[in-house]
Amino acid sequence: APKNEQGWMYLAGQTVTPRGAAVVVVRSEVVGEQGEGDTAEPIYENTTMLLQYGFDGTLLSETELTPELFGLTVSEGGYFNTQQMLSQDDLYFTVSADDPTVTGTLFCLDASGKAKESVVLAENGAEYIQSIFFFGEDKLFFSYYDMNAGEPCGVVLDLATGERTSITRTTFPSGYSALYSAFGGADGMYIDESSDGIYKLDPTTGTQTLLLD
Repeated sequence: APKNEQGWMYLAGQTVTPRGAAVVVVRSEVVGEQGEGDTAEPIYENTTMLLQYGFDGTLLSETELTPELFGLTVSEGGYFNTQQMLSQDDLYFTVSADDPTVTGTLFCLDASGKAKESVVLAENGAEYIQSIFFFGEDKLFFSYYDMNAGEPCGVVLDLATGERTSITRTTFPSGYSALYSAFGGADGMYIDESSDGIYKLDPTTGTQTLLLD
């Protein structure tokens, strides 16, 4: 990724895409000073960029990630940050902002960086998204802290049909591990149960099959 001559920068996220790799870079440039003499402090201006690279390292596109790109408005003195980033054919983002309802929304950009229709994960927002991943075909798993229930919960969302399957700590024998240690692959959803091994989960029937002890 390009370096900064002034200020600082960091990588805020990365994912593999069908075209190569996508990287979120936050650049902070010095644009002035406040105060005088020994008490003077630099004034920074932050820019969040989405850089997409081919597998050979060629820069394919560069898009500035702003609240407006996602259809959001940030109040004066407010904040906006991208959180998790994941890829299927498109790029998906969870974000944080001074509007708490956006925490329960998954925002989508196509390969060119143009915004597409977002996906509502939690109707009333969420305190934070704990984990999120695609698995199988058009299936999305996410877990979050439910403020109303007072405990973490998870949902399997079928992006093609909109059907939702609720996942709680009592849904599977592994309890909370289904929420905290789940991960996905092209052929299914899995869980790492540290005291037993790796299981393949069937979120429809609630069964889990031991693959590795």
